[in-house]
Amino acid sequence: AAFVVTVKELPSVVLEGIEITAPAKTEYKVGDPLDTSGISVTAKYSDGSSRLLEEDQYIISGFSSEKAGEKMVTVSYTEDGVTKTAAFEVTVKEKPAEVTLESITFSRPTKTEYRIGEKLDLIGLVVIAHYSDGSYQEVTDYEVSGFDCMEAEKRQLLSVT
Repeated sequence: AAFVVTVKELPSVVLEGIEITAPAKTEYKVGDPLDTSGISVTAKYSDGSSRLLEEDQYIISGFSSEKAGEKMVTVSYTEDGVTKTAAFEVTVKEKPAEVTLESITFSRPTKTEYRIGEKLDLIGLVVIAHYSDGSYQEVTDYEVSGFDCMEAEKRQLLSVT
């Protein structure tokens, strides 16, 4: 009986490891995709040489932004049957709750009595917006409506929006 064997010369230089520079973005919100901008992967060899790898030469795994927490992202590279890995850490944070306007409050303007034909004077009017997260702030981009300076002795209800 006979069989065939193949004799190959082993390479004198072998892959010993990889070194990575983490991407610029390492903080994410739940649901965000991984941003690999700025990542670099360098193969290190037994003779002390190194080679910068192209993006299509290595595999990135382990990233998930489904839940908040610290995540270890693994980078793998295989050459001549030898696989080396390295990792970097990212943080996934909960998305902040959407903040919405809940109400407004305001102080009356200083002037509340007018003669026929006078223009509305809003000096002293302060409008405060109140938000769903408990915050508030003074606003200046509001509208006042309902003022009619052409009729005397008429009580008017003005609206601030």
